[in-house]
Amino acid sequence: MPKSPGVYFFHQKSGKVVYVGKARNLADRVKSYFAANLLPKTARMLAESASITYVEVESEVDALLLEANYIRKLRPKYNLAGKDDKSLPFIEIPSLKIVHKKSQNYQYFGPYPPGSNIRRLLRFLQIQLNVFPFLPKDEYYDNLKKLTNFLAGKRKLVQRQLAKEMRTNAKAQNFEKAQNIKERLEQISYLTSAKHPPWQYEQNPNLVSDQRGNEIQDLQNILNLNKLEKIEGYDIANLSGKFATGSQVTFINGVPAKKFYRRYKIRLKDTPDDYTMLAEMLARRLKSDVSLPELMVIDGGRGQVTSVREVILSKHCESKDLPRVIGLAKRLETIYTDDGREIHLQNTSSALHLLQRLRDEAHRFARRYHFFLRSKSMLS
Repeated sequence: MPKSPGVYFFHQKSGKVVYVGKARNLADRVKSYFAANLLPKTARMLAESASITYVEVESEVDALLLEANYIRKLRPKYNLAGKDDKSLPFIEIPSLKIVHKKSQNYQYFGPYPPGSNIRRLLRFLQIQLNVFPFLPKDEYYDNLKKLTNFLAGKRKLVQRQLAKEMRTNAKAQNFEKAQNIKERLEQISYLTSAKHPPWQYEQNPNLVSDQRGNEIQDLQNILNLNKLEKIEGYDIANLSGKFATGSQVTFINGVPAKKFYRRYKIRLKDTPDDYTMLAEMLARRLKSDVSLPELMVIDGGRGQVTSVREVILSKHCESKDLPRVIGLAKRLETIYTDDGREIHLQNTSSALHLLQRLRDEAHRFARRYHFFLRSKSMLS
């Protein structure tokens, strides 16, 4: 099973589902069922089961919502043992409460399975979407609508609305409000990384695999690559040049391969200089015995791409199978290629989704090490 979010199913020999669960890491979660000292209920479920299947999803939130859908539809024996519908939690709108009993004149989402952290999700959405009763009435109900759309699986719509509000405020020079919206939008994107409502996973359990295949094929066509299996992404994090770190993340067939992740403490520069820092990181990467990818993706523009390409050529001037290098600009979602082209991608581009996911992962990994070094320095 993949080490990614998903929903898993325990089946009887007849194929009937007796338990549905969600996981941040499918492989680790399912493996835990085969440990010693299981609870009696879990041991009975395992003894009664003949097979396990799963549906891979794109985020923990997708897993939570899809798990709730399947429990509601399939009513598995070991999810509902000793429980009835009245004991399962719902989100009540507009009161923003977790309740176990429905009443008229309210909208409900759920029921959600016990232990699903639905209270934490609701609180997170309430904060990030600014849904509080002290707001002006129109603003409150507008934000409440965003929250209900999110719970209904319309997260892309909510993100587009927030992005539009951010641009409107920036244009009106309301920079503080625009920045606040930007930060909330980033928090939502980081938590969910989601693109699909539950019914799409139900229609196509291989949705994530199919999507990754489409993304790779699209990017391969755009860059005219004969092969695209391994991609590495690079990013730099620093505070005015201090505590500078570099990250290298690796995707194989569109999937993060964390055993190939590497982090670098920048040694040669302590003032802001992305070009020199990237060059240092790539020079150290190229000394490794790990095979080179078909594509290297840099968070930056033409200058960063040129800097990296020069390092590669200086270290591997005799090799014919050099990796291609591209940069991905933050604002315009433009690809800068190592042969001088600029390729503008649509927001709906499958290739763009793959590159954004790679860039975000490289950014996260670099910042994580950067903050570790800063904290270590403060403690010492």
